[in-house]
Amino acid sequence: MTKKLNTLLLALIFSGLSLAQDDNDRLNLVYQQWEDSLHRTLLNHPHPYVQTIGLSLSSPELPLRHAVDKNFKRNDAQQNYVDHINQLAKLDTLNPETIFLLLSMCSHDAIRDACHHQSLVNKYQQLYPDDLNTYFEPFYQAMNNNDAAMAEYLIKNMRDAKYVTDMTLLHEVVKSVIKDYMDNNPLSRSVLRIQLDGLVDMDDSVSNKDINQAFYYIKLSGIKMAMPIPGYKTLLDYCSSDASPTPACVQVADILIKQSKDIISQLIGHRLKVNSYENSNETDLLIKAEFEGDSFRNNYECIRDTLSKNNHQVDYLDVTYAKIWFTQNNELQRIKSAAQYLYQKGLTAGYTDLKNPDECE
Repeated sequence: MTKKLNTLLLALIFSGLSLAQDDNDRLNLVYQQWEDSLHRTLLNHPHPYVQTIGLSLSSPELPLRHAVDKNFKRNDAQQNYVDHINQLAKLDTLNPETIFLLLSMCSHDAIRDACHHQSLVNKYQQLYPDDLNTYFEPFYQAMNNNDAAMAEYLIKNMRDAKYVTDMTLLHEVVKSVIKDYMDNNPLSRSVLRIQLDGLVDMDDSVSNKDINQAFYYIKLSGIKMAMPIPGYKTLLDYCSSDASPTPACVQVADILIKQSKDIISQLIGHRLKVNSYENSNETDLLIKAEFEGDSFRNNYECIRDTLSKNNHQVDYLDVTYAKIWFTQNNELQRIKSAAQYLYQKGLTAGYTDLKNPDECE
Protein backbone atom coordinates (compact mmCIF):
# COMPACT_ATOMS: atom_id res chain seq x y z
CA MET A 1 0.00 0.00 0.00
CA THR A 2 2.79 2.41 0.94
CA LYS A 3 4.71 1.59 -2.22
CA LYS A 4 1.65 2.34 -4.37
CA LEU A 5 1.12 5.64 -2.51
CA ASN A 6 4.73 6.69 -3.03
CA THR A 7 4.47 5.81 -6.71
CA LEU A 8 1.29 7.87 -6.99
CA LEU A 9 2.91 10.86 -5.24
CA LEU A 10 5.94 10.72 -7.52
CA ALA A 11 3.67 10.54 -10.54
CA LEU A 12 1.75 13.60 -9.36
CA ILE A 13 4.96 15.54 -8.63
CA PHE A 14 6.51 14.83 -12.02
CA SER A 15 3.20 15.44 -13.71
CA GLY A 16 3.10 18.86 -12.04
CA LEU A 17 6.64 19.63 -13.17
CA SER A 18 5.77 18.57 -16.69
CA LEU A 19 2.68 20.79 -16.73
CA ALA A 20 4.70 23.73 -15.41
CA GLN A 21 7.32 23.23 -18.12
CA ASP A 22 4.63 22.98 -20.78
CA ASP A 23 3.14 26.23 -19.49
CA ASN A 24 6.52 27.98 -19.60
CA ASP A 25 7.11 26.71 -23.13
CA ARG A 26 3.73 28.06 -24.17
CA LEU A 27 4.42 31.47 -22.60
CA ASN A 28 7.86 31.64 -24.21
CA LEU A 29 6.26 30.87 -27.58
CA VAL A 30 3.79 33.71 -27.05
CA TYR A 31 6.69 36.05 -26.34
CA GLN A 32 8.64 34.87 -29.38
CA GLN A 33 5.63 35.54 -31.60
CA TRP A 34 5.21 38.98 -30.02
CA GLU A 35 8.89 39.79 -30.60
CA ASP A 36 8.78 38.56 -34.20
CA SER A 37 5.82 40.86 -34.79
CA LEU A 38 7.76 43.78 -33.26
CA HIS A 39 10.64 43.11 -35.64
CA ARG A 40 8.27 43.08 -38.61
CA THR A 41 6.82 46.40 -37.43
CA LEU A 42 10.30 47.92 -37.38
CA LEU A 43 11.27 46.42 -40.74
CA ASN A 44 8.12 47.78 -42.40
CA HIS A 45 8.38 51.28 -40.95
CA PRO A 46 9.00 54.08 -43.49
CA HIS A 47 11.98 55.54 -41.59
CA PRO A 48 15.30 53.99 -42.78
CA TYR A 49 16.83 54.14 -39.29
CA VAL A 50 13.91 52.21 -37.80
CA GLN A 51 14.18 49.60 -40.57
CA THR A 52 17.92 49.27 -39.92
CA ILE A 53 17.34 48.70 -36.21
CA GLY A 54 14.81 46.05 -37.22
CA LEU A 55 17.39 44.41 -39.48
CA SER A 56 19.97 44.36 -36.68
CA LEU A 57 17.47 42.73 -34.31
CA SER A 58 16.24 40.11 -36.77
CA SER A 59 19.37 39.24 -38.75
CA PRO A 60 19.42 35.65 -40.01
CA GLU A 61 21.99 33.21 -38.73
CA LEU A 62 25.23 33.67 -40.63
CA PRO A 63 28.16 31.21 -40.65
CA LEU A 64 31.24 31.92 -38.57
CA ARG A 65 33.60 34.20 -40.46
CA HIS A 66 36.35 31.61 -40.70
CA ALA A 67 33.84 29.08 -42.04
CA VAL A 68 32.89 31.18 -45.07
CA ASP A 69 34.36 29.94 -48.35
CA LYS A 70 33.95 30.68 -52.03
CA ASN A 71 31.21 28.07 -52.38
CA PHE A 72 29.00 29.58 -49.67
CA LYS A 73 25.45 30.09 -50.93
CA ARG A 74 23.00 32.31 -49.09
CA ASN A 75 19.59 30.91 -48.23
CA ASP A 76 16.38 32.88 -48.79
CA ALA A 77 16.45 34.57 -45.37
CA GLN A 78 20.08 35.63 -45.81
CA GLN A 79 19.44 36.90 -49.33
CA ASN A 80 16.38 38.89 -48.22
CA TYR A 81 18.51 40.39 -45.47
CA VAL A 82 21.15 41.51 -47.99
CA ASP A 83 18.50 42.82 -50.40
CA HIS A 84 16.96 44.95 -47.64
CA ILE A 85 20.37 46.37 -46.72
CA ASN A 86 21.05 47.24 -50.36
CA GLN A 87 17.64 48.88 -50.78
CA LEU A 88 18.40 51.14 -47.84
CA ALA A 89 21.92 51.82 -49.13
CA LYS A 90 20.46 53.43 -52.27
CA LEU A 91 18.62 56.13 -50.29
CA ASP A 92 20.07 59.62 -50.24
CA THR A 93 18.68 60.70 -46.87
CA LEU A 94 20.38 58.37 -44.41
CA ASN A 95 21.52 59.67 -41.04
CA PRO A 96 25.05 58.72 -39.89
CA GLU A 97 23.77 56.13 -37.41
CA THR A 98 21.91 54.31 -40.18
CA ILE A 99 24.93 54.23 -42.50
CA PHE A 100 27.17 53.08 -39.65
CA LEU A 101 24.79 50.23 -38.75
CA LEU A 102 24.41 49.15 -42.37
CA LEU A 103 28.19 49.11 -42.80
CA SER A 104 28.56 47.06 -39.63
CA MET A 105 26.10 44.48 -40.93
CA CYS A 106 27.71 44.49 -44.38
CA SER A 107 31.14 43.76 -42.92
CA HIS A 108 30.33 40.10 -42.24
CA ASP A 109 32.31 37.87 -44.60
CA ALA A 110 29.23 35.86 -45.57
CA ILE A 111 27.49 38.86 -47.17
CA ARG A 112 30.22 41.45 -47.74
CA ASP A 113 30.59 40.60 -51.43
CA ALA A 114 26.84 41.00 -52.00
CA CYS A 115 26.41 44.23 -50.03
CA HIS A 116 26.71 47.69 -51.55
CA HIS A 117 29.59 48.16 -49.15
CA GLN A 118 31.74 50.66 -51.03
CA SER A 119 28.68 52.67 -51.99
CA LEU A 120 27.88 53.07 -48.30
CA VAL A 121 31.47 54.08 -47.51
CA ASN A 122 31.38 56.74 -50.25
CA LYS A 123 27.98 58.02 -49.18
CA TYR A 124 29.10 58.26 -45.56
CA GLN A 125 32.08 60.44 -46.48
CA GLN A 126 30.07 62.58 -48.90
CA LEU A 127 27.21 63.28 -46.50
CA TYR A 128 29.15 63.58 -43.25
CA PRO A 129 32.73 64.66 -44.04
CA ASP A 130 33.16 66.27 -40.60
CA ASP A 131 32.28 63.09 -38.64
CA LEU A 132 35.38 61.21 -37.49
CA ASN A 133 33.49 57.91 -37.77
CA THR A 134 33.39 58.18 -41.56
CA TYR A 135 37.13 57.48 -41.73
CA PHE A 136 37.31 54.19 -39.85
CA GLU A 137 36.12 51.85 -42.62
CA PRO A 138 38.38 53.26 -45.39
CA PHE A 139 41.24 53.36 -42.89
CA TYR A 140 40.65 49.69 -42.09
CA GLN A 141 40.65 48.90 -45.82
CA ALA A 142 43.93 50.77 -46.34
CA MET A 143 45.62 48.92 -43.50
CA ASN A 144 44.17 45.58 -44.61
CA ASN A 145 45.61 46.21 -48.10
CA ASN A 146 48.99 47.28 -46.64
CA ASP A 147 48.54 50.65 -48.31
CA ALA A 148 50.77 52.78 -46.06
CA ALA A 149 50.42 55.89 -48.23
CA MET A 150 46.60 55.80 -48.08
CA ALA A 151 46.65 55.13 -44.34
CA GLU A 152 48.84 58.19 -43.75
CA TYR A 153 46.67 60.28 -46.07
CA LEU A 154 43.54 59.27 -44.11
CA ILE A 155 45.02 59.78 -40.65
CA LYS A 156 46.08 63.30 -41.64
CA ASN A 157 42.60 64.03 -42.99
CA MET A 158 41.02 62.74 -39.78
CA ARG A 159 42.51 65.79 -38.05
CA ASP A 160 39.91 67.94 -39.81
CA ALA A 161 36.95 66.08 -38.28
CA LYS A 162 34.80 68.36 -36.15
CA TYR A 163 32.68 65.86 -34.22
CA VAL A 164 32.14 62.19 -33.40
CA THR A 165 28.59 60.83 -33.67
CA ASP A 166 27.59 58.88 -30.57
CA MET A 167 26.48 55.50 -31.91
CA THR A 168 25.32 54.26 -28.49
CA LEU A 169 22.18 56.42 -28.44
CA LEU A 170 18.80 55.45 -29.85
CA HIS A 171 16.91 58.05 -31.89
CA GLU A 172 13.54 59.18 -30.60
CA VAL A 173 11.82 57.81 -33.69
CA VAL A 174 12.71 54.19 -32.91
CA LYS A 175 11.90 54.60 -29.21
CA SER A 176 8.50 56.01 -30.20
CA VAL A 177 7.75 53.14 -32.61
CA ILE A 178 8.64 50.54 -29.96
CA LYS A 179 6.58 52.36 -27.33
CA ASP A 180 3.52 52.50 -29.62
CA TYR A 181 3.86 48.82 -30.46
CA MET A 182 4.11 47.82 -26.80
CA ASP A 183 1.16 50.04 -25.83
CA ASN A 184 -0.98 48.51 -28.55
CA ASN A 185 0.23 44.96 -27.93
CA PRO A 186 0.70 44.59 -24.17
CA LEU A 187 2.05 41.28 -22.94
CA SER A 188 0.25 39.42 -20.22
CA ARG A 189 1.61 39.42 -16.69
CA SER A 190 2.41 35.71 -16.90
CA VAL A 191 4.52 36.20 -20.04
CA LEU A 192 6.36 39.17 -18.55
CA ARG A 193 7.02 37.29 -15.33
CA ILE A 194 9.26 34.87 -17.24
CA GLN A 195 10.98 37.58 -19.30
CA LEU A 196 11.67 39.83 -16.31
CA ASP A 197 12.66 37.14 -13.84
CA GLY A 198 15.52 38.50 -11.74
CA LEU A 199 15.21 42.00 -13.21
CA VAL A 200 11.98 43.30 -11.73
CA ASP A 201 10.23 42.46 -8.46
CA MET A 202 6.75 41.59 -9.73
CA ASP A 203 4.77 41.33 -6.51
CA ASP A 204 1.00 41.71 -6.52
CA SER A 205 1.17 45.41 -5.64
CA VAL A 206 2.79 46.30 -8.97
CA SER A 207 0.31 47.15 -11.71
CA ASN A 208 0.42 45.64 -15.20
CA LYS A 209 0.98 49.17 -16.58
CA ASP A 210 4.08 49.67 -14.43
CA ILE A 211 5.44 46.25 -15.37
CA ASN A 212 4.98 46.91 -19.09
CA GLN A 213 6.65 50.31 -18.68
CA ALA A 214 9.62 48.69 -16.95
CA PHE A 215 9.80 46.14 -19.76
CA TYR A 216 9.91 48.98 -22.30
CA TYR A 217 13.06 50.45 -20.72
CA ILE A 218 14.67 47.03 -20.38
CA LYS A 219 13.94 46.37 -24.06
CA LEU A 220 15.58 49.65 -25.04
CA SER A 221 18.59 48.85 -22.85
CA GLY A 222 19.04 45.52 -24.60
CA ILE A 223 18.99 47.18 -28.02
CA LYS A 224 21.50 49.81 -26.90
CA MET A 225 23.92 47.24 -25.50
CA ALA A 226 23.86 45.32 -28.81
CA MET A 227 24.89 48.38 -30.86
CA PRO A 228 28.29 48.02 -32.59
CA ILE A 229 31.18 50.37 -31.91
CA PRO A 230 33.62 51.90 -34.41
CA GLY A 231 36.69 49.88 -35.40
CA TYR A 232 39.27 51.49 -33.15
CA LYS A 233 41.74 48.60 -33.07
CA THR A 234 43.25 49.35 -36.48
CA LEU A 235 43.78 52.97 -35.49
CA LEU A 236 45.41 51.98 -32.18
CA ASP A 237 47.72 49.52 -33.92
CA TYR A 238 48.71 52.05 -36.56
CA CYS A 239 49.53 54.83 -34.09
CA SER A 240 51.60 52.35 -32.05
CA SER A 241 53.95 51.77 -34.98
CA ASP A 242 57.22 53.64 -35.44
CA ALA A 243 56.22 54.73 -38.94
CA SER A 244 53.03 56.53 -37.85
CA PRO A 245 52.90 60.36 -37.89
CA THR A 246 52.76 61.25 -34.18
CA PRO A 247 51.25 64.77 -34.54
CA ALA A 248 48.34 63.47 -36.65
CA CYS A 249 47.66 60.58 -34.26
CA VAL A 250 47.70 62.96 -31.28
CA GLN A 251 45.26 65.33 -32.96
CA VAL A 252 42.87 62.46 -33.75
CA ALA A 253 43.19 61.33 -30.13
CA ASP A 254 42.23 64.83 -28.95
CA ILE A 255 39.12 64.77 -31.15
CA LEU A 256 38.05 61.50 -29.51
CA ILE A 257 38.77 62.82 -26.03
CA LYS A 258 37.09 66.20 -26.45
CA GLN A 259 34.29 65.53 -28.96
CA SER A 260 33.13 61.99 -28.12
CA LYS A 261 30.18 61.50 -25.80
CA ASP A 262 30.53 57.79 -25.06
CA ILE A 263 33.04 56.39 -22.59
CA ILE A 264 34.62 53.80 -24.89
CA SER A 265 35.56 56.44 -27.46
CA GLN A 266 36.98 58.72 -24.77
CA LEU A 267 39.00 55.90 -23.23
CA ILE A 268 40.27 54.96 -26.69
CA GLY A 269 41.25 58.58 -27.26
CA HIS A 270 43.42 58.62 -24.14
CA ARG A 271 44.99 55.27 -25.03
CA LEU A 272 45.65 56.49 -28.59
CA LYS A 273 47.42 59.57 -27.28
CA VAL A 274 49.67 57.49 -25.03
CA ASN A 275 50.43 55.04 -27.86
CA SER A 276 51.34 57.93 -30.14
CA TYR A 277 53.79 59.52 -27.72
CA GLU A 278 55.39 56.19 -26.84
CA ASN A 279 56.96 56.16 -30.31
CA SER A 280 58.39 59.66 -30.01
CA ASN A 281 61.10 61.22 -27.86
CA GLU A 282 58.62 63.58 -26.22
CA THR A 283 58.83 62.07 -22.74
CA ASP A 284 57.20 65.01 -20.97
CA LEU A 285 54.17 64.85 -23.27
CA LEU A 286 53.94 61.07 -22.76
CA ILE A 287 53.91 61.49 -18.98
CA LYS A 288 51.22 64.15 -19.26
CA ALA A 289 49.10 61.95 -21.57
CA GLU A 290 49.42 59.01 -19.17
CA PHE A 291 48.39 61.21 -16.25
CA GLU A 292 45.33 62.56 -18.10
CA GLY A 293 44.33 59.07 -19.21
CA ASP A 294 44.68 57.64 -15.69
CA SER A 295 42.69 60.56 -14.25
CA PHE A 296 39.81 60.05 -16.68
CA ARG A 297 39.73 56.29 -16.14
CA ASN A 298 39.93 56.62 -12.34
CA ASN A 299 37.09 59.15 -12.34
CA TYR A 300 34.95 56.87 -14.49
CA GLU A 301 35.67 53.81 -12.34
CA CYS A 302 34.94 55.76 -9.16
CA ILE A 303 31.55 56.95 -10.44
CA ARG A 304 30.72 53.46 -11.71
CA ASP A 305 31.61 51.94 -8.32
CA THR A 306 29.52 54.62 -6.59
CA LEU A 307 26.56 53.71 -8.78
CA SER A 308 26.95 50.05 -7.80
CA LYS A 309 27.36 50.86 -4.09
CA ASN A 310 24.27 53.08 -3.99
CA ASN A 311 22.12 50.55 -5.85
CA HIS A 312 19.81 49.31 -3.09
CA GLN A 313 17.15 47.16 -4.77
CA VAL A 314 16.59 49.63 -7.59
CA ASP A 315 15.09 48.31 -10.81
CA TYR A 316 13.39 49.65 -13.91
CA LEU A 317 10.08 50.01 -12.09
CA ASP A 318 11.59 53.30 -10.94
CA VAL A 319 10.76 55.27 -14.07
CA THR A 320 12.75 58.35 -13.02
CA TYR A 321 15.85 56.18 -12.68
CA ALA A 322 15.19 54.35 -15.96
CA LYS A 323 14.76 57.58 -17.92
CA ILE A 324 18.19 58.84 -16.85
CA TRP A 325 19.84 56.19 -19.04
CA PHE A 326 18.12 57.52 -22.16
CA THR A 327 18.90 61.21 -21.87
CA GLN A 328 21.06 62.79 -24.55
CA ASN A 329 23.99 63.89 -22.36
CA ASN A 330 27.52 62.62 -22.24
CA GLU A 331 27.57 58.96 -21.14
CA LEU A 332 29.79 59.65 -18.14
CA GLN A 333 27.35 62.35 -17.06
CA ARG A 334 24.47 59.87 -17.40
CA ILE A 335 26.24 57.43 -15.06
CA LYS A 336 26.97 60.22 -12.60
CA SER A 337 23.34 61.41 -12.73
CA ALA A 338 22.15 57.86 -12.04
CA ALA A 339 24.58 57.50 -9.13
CA GLN A 340 23.54 60.90 -7.74
CA TYR A 341 19.86 59.96 -8.00
CA LEU A 342 20.44 56.71 -6.13
CA TYR A 343 22.51 58.55 -3.52
CA GLN A 344 19.70 61.01 -2.80
CA LYS A 345 17.10 58.25 -2.86
CA GLY A 346 19.20 56.20 -0.43
CA LEU A 347 19.54 59.14 1.95
CA THR A 348 15.76 59.55 1.96
CA ALA A 349 15.33 55.82 2.66
CA GLY A 350 17.76 56.03 5.59
CA TYR A 351 20.68 54.03 4.16
CA THR A 352 24.04 54.82 5.71
CA ASP A 353 26.45 52.87 3.49
CA LEU A 354 26.23 55.37 0.63
CA LYS A 355 28.84 57.24 -1.36
CA ASN A 356 28.41 60.70 -2.84
CA PRO A 357 29.44 60.72 -6.53
CA ASP A 358 30.75 64.27 -6.06
CA GLU A 359 33.60 62.76 -4.05
CA CYS A 360 34.94 61.27 -7.30
CA GLU A 361 35.89 64.70 -8.65
